[in-house]
Amino acid sequence: MARSDTLKRISSTSFKSEDVKGQVKKLKTSLDMVSEDAVSVRSELLERDDHRSHAIVEGEDVTLPINNGIKYDHYDAKRDGEMIGVEALENQKLMEDEVDVKVNGVAMSSAKKSTRKCSTLAGIATTNSKTQGKKKTAAKAKPRAAPKRKVRTQEDKMKDNSPLALPFFVETGAEWNHTNIDFDELSALRSQWELPAACHILWLLQSPLTLHFSNTLLEYEAALLKPEDSSILEDVFTKLLLKKSERACLSAGIGLKYEWWNKQLRMYYLDMYDKWYALLRKAGERLPDTFSQDEDDDNRSHSSNDTDEQVDVELSDDEWLTLDILRTRLETLGMVCPLKVSTSIEILDTGLGTLTRLFNIKYYSIDSQHQSYADLSIELRCKILLNLCEAVVDDPVNTEYMRQMEDDDLRIEPLGNDRAGNLYYFFPQFYEERRLYRLDKETQQWALWAKGDNAFRSMLKAMKTIRGRKIRGEQELLDHLEVIIEQIEDEDEARTRQLEKANRLAVLEVIPRKRSLRLQVKQLVKMEKHQEELEQQKELSMEEIEEMKRAELLHKVEREAEKDVRNAEREARRLHREEVEREEAQ
Repeated sequence: MARSDTLKRISSTSFKSEDVKGQVKKLKTSLDMVSEDAVSVRSELLERDDHRSHAIVEGEDVTLPINNGIKYDHYDAKRDGEMIGVEALENQKLMEDEVDVKVNGVAMSSAKKSTRKCSTLAGIATTNSKTQGKKKTAAKAKPRAAPKRKVRTQEDKMKDNSPLALPFFVETGAEWNHTNIDFDELSALRSQWELPAACHILWLLQSPLTLHFSNTLLEYEAALLKPEDSSILEDVFTKLLLKKSERACLSAGIGLKYEWWNKQLRMYYLDMYDKWYALLRKAGERLPDTFSQDEDDDNRSHSSNDTDEQVDVELSDDEWLTLDILRTRLETLGMVCPLKVSTSIEILDTGLGTLTRLFNIKYYSIDSQHQSYADLSIELRCKILLNLCEAVVDDPVNTEYMRQMEDDDLRIEPLGNDRAGNLYYFFPQFYEERRLYRLDKETQQWALWAKGDNAFRSMLKAMKTIRGRKIRGEQELLDHLEVIIEQIEDEDEARTRQLEKANRLAVLEVIPRKRSLRLQVKQLVKMEKHQEELEQQKELSMEEIEEMKRAELLHKVEREAEKDVRNAEREARRLHREEVEREEAQ
C-alpha cells in the first residue's frame, strides 16, 4: 500500500510538471512570433526609407509623407513585444519555482517572494526607462544659505564694554593734605595728554639736563597748579632755558627762582614770535592783528595786511627751513604769543536823552602789563612746558644722547584697547604712583582712568567679567594688566618683609641688656646730639653751596648779557659808520 501511494504522488506531480512545461513552451512560441512581427515591420520601414533616399539622390520628384504613424506604430509594437517578453519570463520563473517547491516539498518564505517581486518590478522599470525618451532630470536641491552674521554696532560694543565705562578711582582730595587747590583745574589738568608727554621727555633727558626727576605725576601736577612756589618748576625751567655751559654750574634739583625763569621764559617766546613774524612778512603772508611791541614803524609799514603781494624769492633755503620749524613749534600755542604784553580796554558808554541813541561818547582806559606764567590757564601751562621740552629735544647733543637709548623707552605705545576700541596708555617710569590713561575712540579725549594699586585690581576684575570673544587688542590689555598686578603683589611682599624685619630689630633694641640704665641713657643722648649737629652742618653747607652756585650763575648770566649788549652796540655803531661813509661818498 505504501508503495502504491508513493507511485501515485510521483505520477501526479510529474503530470503537473509536464503541463507547466507545456504552457511555458506555448509562451515562448508566442514571444518568438511577436518578435518576428516586430522585425518584419522594422525591415519594411527601413526599405521605405532607403527607397525615398535613392529617389532624392536620383533627383526624382518624390513627395515625402508627413504622417509618421507607421513609425510610432513600430515603436509601440516593439515596446508591446518587449513587455510581453518580460511578462512571459516572469511567468516562466514563477512556474519553475512552483515546480521546484512541489518536487522538493519545501515552501518558499514570504521574504523571498517579496524580494523577487521587487526585483521583477525593478527590471520592468529599467526596461520601460530604456524604451521611453529622455529621463526627466530631478531638480537638484538648492544648498542652504549660510546664516548671515549679525553686524555689531557701536552701541552693542558699548553695551558689552559697560564694566569699563567709568573710571576706577574717585578723587577725595586726601592726598593733597588739605592744600588750597582748585579741583576744577586739577580735573582739566588730568585731561591734558601734554603733561605725561612732557614728563616722559624730562625722564629721558634727566641726565644731560642734570634734573632731579620725580617718580610720581602728582608732584608735577601740584607744581603746575602752584608754579610760583614750586621748587620742581624752578629746577625744570631753569635747566630748560639755560645753555649747556651754564647748566653745568647747577647740580640736580637746584634751580633759580620763579621771578628769574618767568622773565627768561617771556623773553624767549617773544623773541621766537618776532622771528616768526619777520619771516612771515618777508614771505608775503598775512600777520595777526597784534604782534610784538618791539616792532618798529618801518617794519610795520612794510607788513601791510591789506596787500597779499608775495615775495617768496627773497627767502633763502635756510630761511624757509627756519620758517617751517617756527610754524610747527609755535602754532600749538597760537598765532599770538601767550606771554605777550596784554592790553585791556575798558569802554564806558554815557549818553543823555535822544543823543544816546544817535551818538555814543566812549572813554577808553588802557592798562598794559606783562603776562606771567602763573596767570595763564592750566591748559596753556601744559602746552608751554611740552613745547619747551620738544625744543630741547631738537638740540643735536640731546638728539645724539637719545639715539643710544632703547626704542621701547623712547616711544610710549598703548597697552591695548577695550571692546569699544578705546586705547589705554601706561607710563612705567612713574612706578611709585601707577596710572592708566584712556584715549576715547570717538571724541579723542584724554582721561585718567585708573590710579593706585587697588584701581588696577578693580579694572582687571572688571575686564574678566566681560564675556564673549576677545577682539584684537583686548587680550593684550588683559595680559598687561595681569603683569602689572603681579609686580604690585611682588612689591607688597617685599614691603611686608622689610616691615617685619624692622619690627624684629625694634624688639631686639627694646630688650634690656646687662648694662647700667644710667650709662645707656647718657649714650643715647650723646648720639642724638651728635646726629643733630651733623644734620645742621649738612643743611648749612648745602644751603651755602646752593646760594654760592646761584650767585655764580647769575653773575655769569649778567656778564654774558652785558657782553651781548656791547656787541649789539658795536654792531650798531659799525652800521651807522658805514651808512655815513656811503652818504659822504655819494
